[in-house]
Amino acid sequence: PRADHEEHDDFYELQPADYYNLISKRMAEQSKVLKTSKMREAELASQRAKITKAVMRVRFLDGYILEADFHPSETVHSLVDLLMKVIARPDLPFYIYTVPPKKRILDTSQDFYTVGFVPGANVFFSYDLPEEVRS
Repeated sequence: PRADHEEHDDFYELQPADYYNLISKRMAEQSKVLKTSKMREAELASQRAKITKAVMRVRFLDGYILEADFHPSETVHSLVDLLMKVIARPDLPFYIYTVPPKKRILDTSQDFYTVGFVPGANVFFSYDLPEEVRS
């Protein structure tokens, strides 16, 4: 459109289709507020049922990436178990974390859905060694 082009006055009038869109949006917003906790839980459960896997990517300090699929109801501990099998030094303490900001995953008893790793997530691996040992 050109800068000197002006719209006709009827362009700014509310049309029936515009009115219908406004009302339907408002009704949708109100229906969110008026749900009972059981309705919200049922809706959340149906959303969870639709997602069948959580794709986890573990990034190591040397640049390698391990990708594995888990069921969303599995716990983060299943990822830790897998890492214990594939890392070179399972005898050394390690942790996984997310960024930004850097946040260690401490509670491995939670499922992937609860932690927020569904449908997938990138986590980082690091050995938990004192500074003087690392250098």
